[in-house]
Amino acid sequence: FVGVQAGSYAVAVFEDRNGNGVLDTNVFGVPTEGVAFSRDARGRLGPPSFETAGFVHGSEATRLHLRAVY
Repeated sequence: FVGVQAGSYAVAVFEDRNGNGVLDTNVFGVPTEGVAFSRDARGRLGPPSFETAGFVHGSEATRLHLRAVY
C-alpha cells in the first residue's frame, strides 16, 4: 500500500478459495479458508485482539509477514 499515514494498524486477510467474497466457516464458526493476521497473531476463540495483532507504522516503509492459518 502506498501513502498510508503513520499510525497504529492491524491487518487481517483471508484466502477466498472459492471466490464467493466471504470467509467460509464450518458449523462451529471455524474458518475453512486460510486466514492471516499481522504480527503472526492468533486468537484463542476467535480473531486476535488489536493489541496482539497491532503494529506502529511510521514514516519509513513497514514490512509485514503474513502466514496463513488453516
